[in-house]
Amino acid sequence: MTTPHPPTGEPTLDREIAQLRQLLFGLSDAVGTLQTHLRRGDRRAIAQCAPLVRDLRGLVRLALDTETRFDTYRTEDRGRAGAPKLALDSARDQIGRRLDRLRAAEDAGGIS
Repeated sequence: MTTPHPPTGEPTLDREIAQLRQLLFGLSDAVGTLQTHLRRGDRRAIAQCAPLVRDLRGLVRLALDTETRFDTYRTEDRGRAGAPKLALDSARDQIGRRLDRLRAAEDAGGIS
């Protein structure tokens, strides 16, 4: 079994994500084992299908909830970082001034 490595930078969710990954790996192994038994014609394996499907559904709900909280946390974290907003008016003015200087230099006999 592969050792899960949770993402870094989100310490409040690292442990939960690691647990989800371990559960997913465990359920994946259980599904593989169940498929093997079913292919062999083991009728006792059929009884294991319902609980496994129930566990999978619960895990999918938990994973989706965690993903939503992860996205919310990441969005809030970006907002707290105080990333500068684009000053489009300032950028347009600066680009306009540079273009004016290039045009002036071209009219004066070439770009130097």
